[in-house]
Amino acid sequence: MPDPETAAAGAKPPDPATTAAGAKPAKTRKSYRVAGFIILGLIFSGIYFFFAWIIQQPQNINAIVLRPTVGDNQYYKWDPIAGIKKKTLYVEAADGSKLHCWLFPVAGSDRIAIVSHGNAGNISNRFYIANALTKAGCSVLLYDYRGYGLSTGNPTISGILADGLSVYDYVHDKLHFPDNKIFLYGESIGSGVTSNLAVNRPCAGVILQSGIASLPAMGRKLFPMLYVYPDFAYPEPHLDNVAAMEQITAPILFLHGKKDTIVPFQHSQEMFAGAHEPKQIVLLEDCGHNDMGVQNTEQFQGSIKAFVEKVSSQQNSTPQNSTPQHSTPQHSTP
Repeated sequence: MPDPETAAAGAKPPDPATTAAGAKPAKTRKSYRVAGFIILGLIFSGIYFFFAWIIQQPQNINAIVLRPTVGDNQYYKWDPIAGIKKKTLYVEAADGSKLHCWLFPVAGSDRIAIVSHGNAGNISNRFYIANALTKAGCSVLLYDYRGYGLSTGNPTISGILADGLSVYDYVHDKLHFPDNKIFLYGESIGSGVTSNLAVNRPCAGVILQSGIASLPAMGRKLFPMLYVYPDFAYPEPHLDNVAAMEQITAPILFLHGKKDTIVPFQHSQEMFAGAHEPKQIVLLEDCGHNDMGVQNTEQFQGSIKAFVEKVSSQQNSTPQNSTPQHSTPQHSTP
Protein backbone atom coordinates (compact mmCIF):
# COMPACT_ATOMS: atom_id res chain seq x y z
CA MET A 1 0.00 0.00 0.00
CA PRO A 2 1.59 3.38 -0.99
CA ASP A 3 2.48 5.84 1.69
CA PRO A 4 0.06 8.78 1.68
CA GLU A 5 2.91 11.17 2.25
CA THR A 6 4.83 9.70 -0.66
CA ALA A 7 1.71 9.81 -2.82
CA ALA A 8 1.10 13.41 -1.88
CA ALA A 9 4.72 14.27 -2.46
CA GLY A 10 4.65 12.56 -5.84
CA ALA A 11 1.45 14.29 -6.97
CA LYS A 12 1.89 16.61 -9.91
CA PRO A 13 0.85 20.23 -9.42
CA PRO A 14 -2.09 21.43 -11.56
CA ASP A 15 -1.17 22.53 -15.06
CA PRO A 16 -2.14 26.21 -15.47
CA ALA A 17 -2.88 25.65 -19.15
CA THR A 18 -5.27 22.82 -18.34
CA THR A 19 -6.99 24.90 -15.67
CA ALA A 20 -7.45 27.77 -18.08
CA ALA A 21 -8.73 25.48 -20.76
CA GLY A 22 -11.20 23.91 -18.35
CA ALA A 23 -12.60 27.32 -17.37
CA LYS A 24 -13.41 28.31 -20.95
CA PRO A 25 -16.68 26.42 -21.24
CA ALA A 26 -18.15 28.15 -18.11
CA LYS A 27 -17.27 31.61 -19.43
CA THR A 28 -18.66 30.74 -22.81
CA ARG A 29 -21.95 29.57 -21.32
CA LYS A 30 -22.25 32.82 -19.38
CA SER A 31 -21.61 34.81 -22.55
CA TYR A 32 -24.27 32.83 -24.36
CA ARG A 33 -26.78 33.55 -21.59
CA VAL A 34 -26.03 37.28 -21.70
CA ALA A 35 -26.34 37.28 -25.48
CA GLY A 36 -29.62 35.35 -25.20
CA PHE A 37 -31.08 37.88 -22.77
CA ILE A 38 -30.04 40.73 -25.04
CA ILE A 39 -31.65 39.05 -28.06
CA LEU A 40 -34.86 38.36 -26.11
CA GLY A 41 -34.91 41.96 -24.91
CA LEU A 42 -34.55 43.19 -28.46
CA ILE A 43 -37.33 40.87 -29.64
CA PHE A 44 -39.74 41.97 -26.90
CA SER A 45 -38.80 45.62 -27.42
CA GLY A 46 -39.46 45.22 -31.11
CA ILE A 47 -42.87 43.66 -30.43
CA TYR A 48 -43.70 46.39 -27.88
CA PHE A 49 -42.84 49.25 -30.22
CA PHE A 50 -44.48 47.52 -33.19
CA PHE A 51 -47.82 47.36 -31.35
CA ALA A 52 -47.26 50.87 -30.00
CA TRP A 53 -46.91 52.05 -33.59
CA ILE A 54 -50.11 50.19 -34.54
CA ILE A 55 -52.23 51.74 -31.79
CA GLN A 56 -50.81 55.20 -32.47
CA GLN A 57 -52.25 55.22 -35.99
CA PRO A 58 -55.74 56.81 -35.95
CA GLN A 59 -56.81 54.82 -39.02
CA ASN A 60 -56.15 51.57 -37.15
CA ILE A 61 -58.18 52.66 -34.12
CA ASN A 62 -61.01 53.81 -36.41
CA ALA A 63 -61.07 50.43 -38.16
CA ILE A 64 -60.99 48.47 -34.89
CA VAL A 65 -63.55 50.55 -32.98
CA LEU A 66 -66.11 51.66 -35.56
CA ARG A 67 -68.18 48.86 -37.10
CA PRO A 68 -70.98 50.48 -39.13
CA THR A 69 -73.80 48.68 -40.88
CA VAL A 70 -74.15 50.50 -44.19
CA GLY A 71 -77.37 50.84 -46.19
CA ASP A 72 -80.96 50.23 -45.23
CA ASN A 73 -82.95 47.14 -44.31
CA GLN A 74 -86.57 46.14 -43.73
CA TYR A 75 -86.67 48.11 -40.47
CA TYR A 76 -86.31 51.40 -42.36
CA LYS A 77 -89.87 51.03 -43.61
CA TRP A 78 -91.35 50.60 -40.13
CA ASP A 79 -93.00 53.04 -37.80
CA PRO A 80 -92.05 51.11 -34.67
CA ILE A 81 -93.63 53.36 -32.06
CA ALA A 82 -97.41 53.22 -31.88
CA GLY A 83 -99.06 56.54 -32.63
CA ILE A 84 -95.86 58.23 -33.85
CA LYS A 85 -94.87 58.49 -37.50
CA LYS A 86 -91.16 59.02 -37.84
CA LYS A 87 -89.82 61.74 -40.12
CA THR A 88 -86.65 61.43 -42.17
CA LEU A 89 -84.17 64.31 -41.98
CA TYR A 90 -80.65 64.91 -43.23
CA VAL A 91 -78.16 67.06 -41.36
CA GLU A 92 -75.02 68.40 -42.99
CA ALA A 93 -71.87 67.44 -41.11
CA ALA A 94 -68.80 69.63 -40.73
CA ASP A 95 -67.01 67.76 -43.54
CA GLY A 96 -69.98 68.00 -45.90
CA SER A 97 -71.30 64.49 -45.21
CA LYS A 98 -75.07 64.05 -44.99
CA LEU A 99 -76.20 62.52 -41.71
CA HIS A 100 -79.37 60.46 -41.92
CA CYS A 101 -81.77 61.07 -39.02
CA TRP A 102 -85.18 59.96 -37.82
CA LEU A 103 -87.32 62.36 -35.83
CA PHE A 104 -90.00 60.85 -33.59
CA PRO A 105 -92.20 63.84 -32.66
CA VAL A 106 -94.31 63.57 -29.52
CA ALA A 107 -97.42 65.70 -29.80
CA GLY A 108 -97.51 68.55 -27.31
CA SER A 109 -93.95 67.96 -26.04
CA ASP A 110 -91.47 70.83 -25.82
CA ARG A 111 -88.57 68.46 -25.03
CA ILE A 112 -86.33 66.46 -27.33
CA ALA A 113 -83.60 63.84 -26.82
CA ILE A 114 -80.65 63.48 -29.19
CA VAL A 115 -79.45 59.86 -29.28
CA SER A 116 -75.81 59.07 -30.09
CA HIS A 117 -75.62 55.31 -30.60
CA GLY A 118 -72.88 52.71 -30.14
CA ASN A 119 -70.04 51.64 -32.42
CA ALA A 120 -71.88 48.94 -34.39
CA GLY A 121 -75.03 48.72 -36.49
CA ASN A 122 -77.03 51.87 -37.19
CA ILE A 123 -80.16 53.71 -36.03
CA SER A 124 -82.45 50.85 -37.09
CA ASN A 125 -81.12 48.95 -34.05
CA ARG A 126 -82.08 51.70 -31.59
CA PHE A 127 -85.87 51.80 -31.72
CA TYR A 128 -85.99 50.59 -28.11
CA ILE A 129 -84.20 53.76 -26.99
CA ALA A 130 -86.60 55.98 -28.94
CA ASN A 131 -89.52 54.04 -27.47
CA ALA A 132 -88.32 54.60 -23.89
CA LEU A 133 -87.69 58.29 -24.45
CA THR A 134 -91.06 58.94 -26.11
CA LYS A 135 -92.72 57.20 -23.14
CA ALA A 136 -90.87 59.75 -21.01
CA GLY A 137 -92.52 62.57 -22.99
CA CYS A 138 -89.57 63.47 -25.21
CA SER A 139 -89.51 63.82 -28.94
CA VAL A 140 -86.48 61.88 -30.17
CA LEU A 141 -83.86 62.39 -32.85
CA LEU A 142 -81.96 59.24 -33.80
CA TYR A 143 -79.06 59.93 -36.15
CA ASP A 144 -76.35 57.93 -37.84
CA TYR A 145 -72.74 59.04 -37.80
CA ARG A 146 -71.00 59.58 -41.11
CA GLY A 147 -70.51 56.25 -42.88
CA TYR A 148 -73.31 54.52 -40.93
CA GLY A 149 -76.66 53.46 -42.39
CA LEU A 150 -77.67 55.95 -45.07
CA SER A 151 -75.26 58.66 -43.92
CA THR A 152 -72.50 59.53 -46.36
CA GLY A 153 -68.80 59.88 -45.59
CA ASN A 154 -66.24 57.77 -43.77
CA PRO A 155 -66.47 57.12 -40.03
CA THR A 156 -63.67 58.27 -37.73
CA ILE A 157 -63.52 58.82 -33.97
CA SER A 158 -62.96 62.55 -34.37
CA GLY A 159 -65.65 62.62 -37.05
CA ILE A 160 -68.40 61.15 -34.87
CA LEU A 161 -67.65 63.80 -32.23
CA ALA A 162 -68.09 66.50 -34.87
CA ASP A 163 -71.31 64.82 -36.06
CA GLY A 164 -72.80 65.06 -32.59
CA LEU A 165 -72.14 68.79 -32.52
CA SER A 166 -73.66 69.24 -35.99
CA VAL A 167 -76.82 67.40 -35.00
CA TYR A 168 -77.19 69.39 -31.77
CA ASP A 169 -76.83 72.67 -33.66
CA TYR A 170 -79.47 71.52 -36.16
CA VAL A 171 -81.90 70.64 -33.37
CA HIS A 172 -81.28 73.96 -31.65
CA ASP A 173 -81.06 76.29 -34.66
CA LYS A 174 -83.34 74.61 -37.22
CA LEU A 175 -85.87 72.71 -35.10
CA HIS A 176 -85.85 75.58 -32.57
CA PHE A 177 -85.58 73.59 -29.34
CA PRO A 178 -84.03 75.73 -26.57
CA ASP A 179 -80.96 74.24 -24.90
CA ASN A 180 -82.75 73.70 -21.59
CA LYS A 181 -85.22 71.41 -23.38
CA ILE A 182 -82.58 69.24 -25.07
CA PHE A 183 -81.63 65.94 -23.43
CA LEU A 184 -78.48 64.16 -24.56
CA TYR A 185 -78.48 60.35 -24.68
CA GLY A 186 -75.38 58.26 -25.37
CA GLU A 187 -75.14 54.50 -25.75
CA SER A 188 -71.84 52.60 -25.38
CA ILE A 189 -69.20 54.47 -27.43
CA GLY A 190 -71.89 57.08 -28.03
CA SER A 191 -71.36 57.99 -24.39
CA GLY A 192 -68.14 59.66 -25.54
CA VAL A 193 -70.02 61.62 -28.20
CA THR A 194 -72.66 62.65 -25.66
CA SER A 195 -70.11 63.63 -23.01
CA ASN A 196 -68.32 65.75 -25.58
CA LEU A 197 -71.65 67.39 -26.42
CA ALA A 198 -72.46 68.04 -22.77
CA VAL A 199 -69.07 69.71 -22.30
CA ASN A 200 -69.43 71.91 -25.36
CA ARG A 201 -73.17 72.61 -25.54
CA PRO A 202 -75.73 73.45 -22.81
CA CYS A 203 -78.46 70.89 -22.21
CA ALA A 204 -81.28 69.89 -19.87
CA GLY A 205 -79.81 66.55 -18.83
CA VAL A 206 -77.56 63.67 -19.83
CA ILE A 207 -78.26 59.93 -19.98
CA LEU A 208 -75.37 57.51 -20.53
CA GLN A 209 -76.25 53.89 -21.25
CA SER A 210 -73.55 51.21 -20.99
CA GLY A 211 -70.95 53.97 -21.19
CA ILE A 212 -67.18 53.55 -21.46
CA ALA A 213 -64.68 55.15 -19.11
CA SER A 214 -62.37 55.86 -22.08
CA LEU A 215 -61.13 54.23 -25.27
CA PRO A 216 -57.78 53.22 -23.69
CA ALA A 217 -59.67 51.61 -20.80
CA MET A 218 -61.82 49.67 -23.26
CA GLY A 219 -58.77 48.60 -25.24
CA ARG A 220 -57.10 47.20 -22.13
CA LYS A 221 -60.25 45.30 -21.21
CA LEU A 222 -60.54 43.69 -24.64
CA PHE A 223 -56.80 43.16 -25.15
CA PRO A 224 -55.02 42.69 -21.79
CA MET A 225 -51.60 43.03 -23.43
CA LEU A 226 -52.42 46.73 -23.88
CA TYR A 227 -52.05 47.29 -20.12
CA VAL A 228 -48.35 47.88 -20.78
CA TYR A 229 -49.16 50.99 -22.84
CA PRO A 230 -49.86 54.34 -21.12
CA ASP A 231 -52.73 56.54 -22.26
CA PHE A 232 -50.45 58.86 -24.23
CA ALA A 233 -49.58 55.94 -26.53
CA TYR A 234 -53.11 56.13 -27.95
CA PRO A 235 -54.08 58.73 -30.55
CA GLU A 236 -56.51 61.48 -29.62
CA PRO A 237 -59.40 61.69 -29.05
CA HIS A 238 -59.49 59.24 -26.13
CA LEU A 239 -63.21 59.69 -25.44
CA ASP A 240 -62.19 60.13 -21.82
CA ASN A 241 -65.59 60.25 -20.17
CA VAL A 242 -64.15 60.13 -16.66
CA ALA A 243 -62.26 63.37 -17.30
CA ALA A 244 -65.34 64.87 -18.98
CA MET A 245 -67.37 64.34 -15.79
CA GLU A 246 -65.40 67.17 -14.19
CA GLN A 247 -66.83 69.61 -16.74
CA ILE A 248 -70.43 68.38 -17.05
CA THR A 249 -72.76 70.25 -14.73
CA ALA A 250 -76.12 69.08 -16.13
CA PRO A 251 -78.08 66.39 -14.24
CA ILE A 252 -76.85 62.97 -15.31
CA LEU A 253 -78.24 59.43 -15.26
CA PHE A 254 -76.10 56.32 -15.75
CA LEU A 255 -77.69 53.06 -16.91
CA HIS A 256 -75.70 49.83 -17.08
CA GLY A 257 -76.37 46.10 -17.15
CA LYS A 258 -74.69 44.09 -14.40
CA LYS A 259 -74.23 41.20 -16.87
CA ASP A 260 -72.45 43.36 -19.42
CA THR A 261 -69.31 41.47 -20.50
CA ILE A 262 -68.34 43.92 -23.26
CA VAL A 263 -68.28 47.11 -21.19
CA PRO A 264 -68.33 46.07 -17.52
CA PHE A 265 -70.62 48.14 -15.29
CA GLN A 266 -67.56 49.33 -13.35
CA HIS A 267 -67.04 51.81 -16.20
CA SER A 268 -70.28 53.55 -15.25
CA GLN A 269 -69.40 53.37 -11.58
CA GLU A 270 -66.09 55.10 -12.29
CA MET A 271 -67.84 57.87 -14.24
CA PHE A 272 -70.52 58.20 -11.54
CA ALA A 273 -67.84 58.64 -8.87
CA GLY A 274 -66.39 61.61 -10.77
CA ALA A 275 -69.69 63.21 -11.82
CA HIS A 276 -71.22 66.29 -10.22
CA GLU A 277 -74.57 66.26 -8.46
CA PRO A 278 -77.35 65.82 -9.32
CA LYS A 279 -76.46 62.33 -10.50
CA GLN A 280 -77.98 58.86 -10.41
CA ILE A 281 -76.82 55.38 -11.38
CA VAL A 282 -79.13 52.44 -12.14
CA LEU A 283 -77.61 48.96 -12.49
CA LEU A 284 -79.97 46.52 -14.21
CA GLU A 285 -79.51 43.03 -12.77
CA ASP A 286 -80.42 40.95 -15.84
CA CYS A 287 -79.07 43.14 -18.65
CA GLY A 288 -75.96 42.60 -20.69
CA HIS A 289 -74.62 44.99 -23.31
CA ASN A 290 -76.95 44.28 -26.20
CA ASP A 291 -80.25 43.44 -24.52
CA MET A 292 -81.15 46.73 -22.89
CA GLY A 293 -84.86 47.33 -23.30
CA VAL A 294 -85.45 43.58 -23.57
CA GLN A 295 -84.37 42.56 -20.08
CA ASN A 296 -85.57 44.61 -17.10
CA THR A 297 -87.74 46.59 -19.52
CA GLU A 298 -89.93 48.29 -16.92
CA GLN A 299 -86.93 49.37 -14.83
CA PHE A 300 -85.09 50.60 -17.93
CA GLN A 301 -88.00 52.65 -19.23
CA GLY A 302 -89.13 53.74 -15.77
CA SER A 303 -85.67 55.05 -14.82
CA ILE A 304 -85.52 57.17 -17.97
CA LYS A 305 -89.03 58.52 -17.47
CA ALA A 306 -88.46 59.37 -13.82
CA PHE A 307 -85.21 61.18 -14.65
CA VAL A 308 -86.70 63.23 -17.49
CA GLU A 309 -89.77 64.17 -15.46
CA LYS A 310 -87.72 65.15 -12.41
CA VAL A 311 -85.36 67.34 -14.42
CA SER A 312 -88.27 68.93 -16.28
CA SER A 313 -90.24 69.64 -13.12
CA GLN A 314 -87.22 71.30 -11.52
CA GLN A 315 -86.74 73.44 -14.62
CA ASN A 316 -90.39 74.49 -14.57
CA SER A 317 -90.03 75.64 -10.99
CA THR A 318 -86.73 77.46 -11.69
CA PRO A 319 -86.77 79.70 -14.79
CA GLN A 320 -83.60 79.35 -16.86
CA ASN A 321 -82.00 81.35 -19.63
CA SER A 322 -82.40 79.34 -22.83
CA THR A 323 -80.07 81.53 -24.91
CA PRO A 324 -77.56 79.25 -26.62
CA GLN A 325 -74.12 79.29 -25.02
CA HIS A 326 -72.03 77.52 -27.63
CA SER A 327 -68.61 77.16 -26.09
CA THR A 328 -65.27 76.31 -27.60
CA PRO A 329 -64.75 72.52 -27.51
CA GLN A 330 -62.89 71.41 -24.39
CA HIS A 331 -63.33 67.63 -24.14
CA SER A 332 -62.00 67.14 -27.66
CA THR A 333 -61.50 69.08 -30.83
CA PRO A 334 -63.41 67.52 -33.74
